[in-house]
Amino acid sequence: MQVFFLIILFQEFASQWLPQDSYLKSNTIYKQATGSDAYKYTERFFKPMTQYTTANFINCSIPATSYITLNQDNPQVENINWINFQLGCVISFDLYFHGTWNNQFVTMNASSFSQTNYYTSPNAYYLSSGFCDNMPYEVQTVNFSLINSQSGKMSFKSSNNMGGMVSIRNIFITKLKCYPSCKTCDGPALNQCYSCYYGTISGNICPLCPINQYYVKFLGCRDTCNFDQKLFKNGFCQDFRSNLSQYQVTYFQNTEFQNNSLHVENLKWSIKYDKNHIDTTLSLQYVTNILSYGIFKYNSGIQRFVNEIRVDKGTQSIGLKIVILIFGLFPMQGGLNFLLNNTYYGSIFKISSEIQTHNIQIYDVISLGSWLQYSKCEKYELHMFVDIPQFPFLFSSSSNFTDDSAGWGLVSLTVSSGYCPQNLQNL
Repeated sequence: MQVFFLIILFQEFASQWLPQDSYLKSNTIYKQATGSDAYKYTERFFKPMTQYTTANFINCSIPATSYITLNQDNPQVENINWINFQLGCVISFDLYFHGTWNNQFVTMNASSFSQTNYYTSPNAYYLSSGFCDNMPYEVQTVNFSLINSQSGKMSFKSSNNMGGMVSIRNIFITKLKCYPSCKTCDGPALNQCYSCYYGTISGNICPLCPINQYYVKFLGCRDTCNFDQKLFKNGFCQDFRSNLSQYQVTYFQNTEFQNNSLHVENLKWSIKYDKNHIDTTLSLQYVTNILSYGIFKYNSGIQRFVNEIRVDKGTQSIGLKIVILIFGLFPMQGGLNFLLNNTYYGSIFKISSEIQTHNIQIYDVISLGSWLQYSKCEKYELHMFVDIPQFPFLFSSSSNFTDDSAGWGLVSLTVSSGYCPQNLQNL
């Protein structure tokens, strides 16, 4: 008897395509809602020009799900997310047509780009199973790629005025996998770039960051690496070896406010009032879909006792990621102080034309446009590492603004076990 061994060799290839975004792909039952968070009840879609109203939808028993649906009375829908569509990215979605259609169209818009599909229904639909409650239908899958980069909200519009409807499902956006310094590309290699996150391209290669700056993958040059990638290696900010427990950075606490006054995390924070300017309106509020606590003015602020610290985790300092909003122009000679156990540890302030920091680093600044009476609003992500014993502590922050032309709000606070994981010397 002969015995044969069949050996199969597999070669692993790096995929050149990456998923970017996906929507309307799971079985979910929607419900009607109004208010600033209405979009949450229809998977981030809403009726355009009425942002506080959920998108139109139909509910089904078989399968048990809902479909966002356009009809004569509700011909448009928009996604609340601001999406960056990369050059060459592929967008695909399914359109379920039902009812009467006579060469009418459905248009998908993304900023200045639009894709229009015309449809005429048959005398009798051939399909009846697999869609909502065995309703007769026809499904078409639309695929296309962008010939240039776009940035904006995604929307759909139907021109049907004959009682026909179209349901939208399975939206997928995929993009080319680029080298970490390439903003657009035609492949994953170093020399396949079309444009860069930083600097001017040369020979299809993007330049390095200036001295004293760090390259954050797929973002560009920053004064510091991102909070959870403090290892700078091979020209980029990197994760520590998270597959080995001895290299992991422990996260003790991560504030995520909820629009609910009785939410546990909300109750752990208390306001520090300015006795000369008592403001009873301080509360949680949405600013361009970002929930923050504020608006703090003059010498007011906020504090929280951080008791989630574990003495058996971490080896060097305590890390704090603080996300704040600044409303209006940062006042001259004004700033925000950050204290631990009522002891000063860092600040962000303005004493000249530039905003400066002490014992704290600005990782990112994002403009959110104007807000209420303020001409501008900016989101700051700040990183601070402090050499204190790893025991519970009181975190507090307050401003020293001389007038009410500017204010600030707290978005989140993250506390980690420190700058370096264990066994750093082995990296």
